[in-house]
Amino acid sequence: MYIQAMCKRVSSNITCVSSSIKKTNCTWIQQKILVENLHDDQASTEKNFNGVDFLWLYEKWKNISSLPGWNGFLEQLIKNNKNFSTSHVMFLPFIDHPASNIDTICATNIDKSHGQKTCLITFDQPLYSKARLILAAYSELCKIVVKLLGFHMLMSFLGSIGYIMDGSGLKEGKIYAANSVDKMLNSHAYSRSIRGHTLLRLALSKIIFEDMKIVC
Repeated sequence: MYIQAMCKRVSSNITCVSSSIKKTNCTWIQQKILVENLHDDQASTEKNFNGVDFLWLYEKWKNISSLPGWNGFLEQLIKNNKNFSTSHVMFLPFIDHPASNIDTICATNIDKSHGQKTCLITFDQPLYSKARLILAAYSELCKIVVKLLGFHMLMSFLGSIGYIMDGSGLKEGKIYAANSVDKMLNSHAYSRSIRGHTLLRLALSKIIFEDMKIVC
């Protein structure tokens, strides 16, 4: 039995039909959605396989009582690692206006573009869509690249996994309540979603190990 995750890349072009971004008659038009299999080669998947993940899954299958959970396992691996640097935390200049206002986002985009050929700006999910709308309307901002914040990107990734796993029997498993499973699949309950997907992966791995001929 072999499980290979299908990676999906979605690209969308958004068009604003109004002459000015400040007008309220702007509409979103989704022009194109492209879905590709980025890992079509089995060898590529095996090359990127994480040995640490495999070790933890295998030891769980062997019922080693002293083996902690996934977080504890990683903590044991890196507790003696001294190869790290201390981050510097500082406050950045801010615009004293509502963050969700179109003018605020547009002013931020223009301000950050000075002195750089290409400028990367991160937004949370609600502001990201508005920033994309601004960039689609103003060609002079073409050198600005907007990105989702890491947490929102991770939530979207978990949501894509939940979309694939929906209907696979998780709700009927009665490990979590039905409403809790819905929030796990759409990634609204982040911590519970992480734990749920980790337990599911462990359960699937045990089934795979049972069907494999492993010589110890």
